[in-house]
Amino acid sequence: MKTTKLLFIDNRVDKNGNQWKIEISLDDDCKNGHQDFSLTGTCWEGGKSRIDRNMKFGGACGDTIVKLFPEYEIFERLHICDFNGSPMYPIENAIYHAKRKGKESLQSYLRLTELETETLMQYLDEKLAFRFHLENMGVVARWKEEANEAIKKLEELTGNEFENVSTKSHYTPLTEAEHKEYKEKQLQGYFDADAIQERKERALEDEKK
Repeated sequence: MKTTKLLFIDNRVDKNGNQWKIEISLDDDCKNGHQDFSLTGTCWEGGKSRIDRNMKFGGACGDTIVKLFPEYEIFERLHICDFNGSPMYPIENAIYHAKRKGKESLQSYLRLTELETETLMQYLDEKLAFRFHLENMGVVARWKEEANEAIKKLEELTGNEFENVSTKSHYTPLTEAEHKEYKEKQLQGYFDADAIQERKERALEDEKK
């Protein structure tokens, strides 16, 4: 059956005897125009009734879930990502955290390789270049591949077929005009390391003034 909401619920007992209710979904329950992945769980003490006072923890505890049930790792990776595999506010959030917490945060948030991370760290103050390299290195395409893999797995788990009714995505690809702008600026040396550093220093001076 075709459906705009895929939901799989798995009731399990872990190796310590604790009871689990694991929920994996892909839907637009938030009514924000795009269907998003979610992996959440609730854990109760083993051998006791599943009521609040016996609950150990619950919510977005995917990191704990995948340690116990590694077959759900892809859904933890895509938690709160949209149907294209894009993280929430991929440019703004990634740059914000990278500036405050370093490259490890950037690598984790955008699911990058070390080389991709090193490349993007050069352009934290240059959003056009940041987006260009994110696409040019194949990161955005890889997000989509991961999402397609997760959708297929969730379809197998639920026995239903996903119907995409999203009207937008977390990530908006560069337009033809933006590609042209990047190429022109690149030829002019605008994105050279020295030019970027000079703009940073000038901005700092302007702030001081």
